[in-house]
Amino acid sequence: MIMEWQTIDTAPKDGTPVLLWLDDEGFCVKGIWRRPPGCDEFMWWIPEMDAGGFHEPSHWMPLPAPPGQP
Repeated sequence: MIMEWQTIDTAPKDGTPVLLWLDDEGFCVKGIWRRPPGCDEFMWWIPEMDAGGFHEPSHWMPLPAPPGQP
């Protein structure tokens, strides 16, 4: 598995949680590509934590294995 930042256009859009780099905030969050609650019209990147509104991440990375796992 590649553990380097990759451009967001290569990110999985199948519900896989990933790390997202938010350029406008200068930090990363765990997020997923999905429909926002109550919206049937479109999908976007949803950060797991509230990062202060809508963000367009520029890069992504797979989540690392939990501690103690290969």
